[in-house]
Amino acid sequence: MQYKSMIGVVLYNEDDILTFSTGHKIYRIKQSDLTHPLNEEIVKTFKSNDELRHIALEHDIIEIQERDSMESYISYINTYN
Repeated sequence: MQYKSMIGVVLYNEDDILTFSTGHKIYRIKQSDLTHPLNEEIVKTFKSNDELRHIALEHDIIEIQERDSMESYISYINTYN
């Protein structure tokens, strides 16, 4: 999610007041103040922000998988079809 110019993750939601983390800081904000960033921006942020990536992994918000070939990736996709 995006708050102003910061991309981060929502950790908790209590009565429309969210706990939002950028990996470096934690904010308490209204749900209406968040927007959805482009996927490219999300990927770029997770690649460059180790703290945020760690928090997202810890809270099961993201999953990182390494693929060594196109065949293994296609096999992975087919398991969800």
